[in-house]
Amino acid sequence: MSNKGLYAAAAIFLIALGAWYIYDKGKTPVSPSASSTATPTTLASPVVALDPNQIGQVEIKAKNKILTIVRSNLTFTYQLCPADQPTNCQPQIADQASAIQLFTSIVQLRPARTIFGVNDFPGFGLDRATTGEFTVSTASGQKTTLWIGGKTTDGVNDYVRTPGGNDVYAIPVASIDVPILGLVDNPPVPRPSPSPGAATASPQSSP
Repeated sequence: MSNKGLYAAAAIFLIALGAWYIYDKGKTPVSPSASSTATPTTLASPVVALDPNQIGQVEIKAKNKILTIVRSNLTFTYQLCPADQPTNCQPQIADQASAIQLFTSIVQLRPARTIFGVNDFPGFGLDRATTGEFTVSTASGQKTTLWIGGKTTDGVNDYVRTPGGNDVYAIPVASIDVPILGLVDNPPVPRPSPSPGAATASPQSSP
């Protein structure tokens, strides 16, 4: 082939390459399909698999106290007793909203992670209920008890397990320490109703 033919072939190749480049740059970018995006992490199942309306009683043990909240239809009562005298106290009317909030908080407890098949429970503070425990009972007599042990090294989660279980749940401290165990210091006392006819005094203006 003559040099003239080679030059012509090269010119045609360059023209074709340039046309393809211009065409490709002018196309509208295609968004990634759903299959190419990362799959969102599935939420862990609740540790207490109940509907809050199924709960008839919650017993919380912490700080050498026992708080028991009982529901009868839409009426809630509570007892707060010393741990060494669990029957030496009388039931009192509980604040309905606070009791419902407790029942709801319990059934929403989800582990941030789960350690399966644990053998060294003292390492998690779970050879017994070192920090506290609570038991949830249904009207049919079903009971679920959770022991609360030590905390993760970053202090974000509590280690939790069921008595006799071999799995340890790391559950956020914010879901347990104050909303559940903290109730032994702040029981669901009914909130006082505002006095009828009470009015806020208006500040007097200066003469």
